[in-house]
Amino acid sequence: MTLVRRSRPLALGMLVLLIRHGLTDTTGKRLTGRTPGIHLNEAGIRQAEELAQRLSRSRIDVIYSSPLERCAETAQPLAGGRGLQPKWDEGLLEVDYGDWSGRPLKELAKLPLWQRLRASPAEVHRVLEVPLRTLLDPRNLRTELWDHEGASRIIYFYTVGADVVWGATARVITQFLRRVFPAVIPPDGDLPAARRRE
Repeated sequence: MTLVRRSRPLALGMLVLLIRHGLTDTTGKRLTGRTPGIHLNEAGIRQAEELAQRLSRSRIDVIYSSPLERCAETAQPLAGGRGLQPKWDEGLLEVDYGDWSGRPLKELAKLPLWQRLRASPAEVHRVLEVPLRTLLDPRNLRTELWDHEGASRIIYFYTVGADVVWGATARVITQFLRRVFPAVIPPDGDLPAARRRE
């Protein structure tokens, strides 16, 4: 996943674009997670070039990208025409799915936990415009501690009106806000105790 920041002249005014990497040969077939060596296919390369063209007149100050190959290959055309070098950030890495990584999605779809997590996949396709002040309000951020394959992970949830933003999107938002507003979004160890999911 690539994160792009475009400045505006307003106080605290910036536009943050969260850009998913282009298509790969495994897109929609396997859960790749942090698997290295997954490159954009021809369609993904075209998508990255079209994105750079579409944003060619937009002011972009900095590009943060996961170091995964497919993310770097998506970021490069956008950066190249501007003389920018993407900042590789491991905080933007894909979720580590453990033993699920690399498995076919059809196989995972049969697992009860997968079915619970993917109960409403349409939710992830919604676009929300969220004011920065909403994300910076600590009352809108909660965390849960989830156990998976013997490891505990903090999962972030942002309440935005009647919607809840969570999962990888919330994790990326939190990583970004920590870098820009470290006094407002504390490290995990300083967050209120995460509620353990039953």
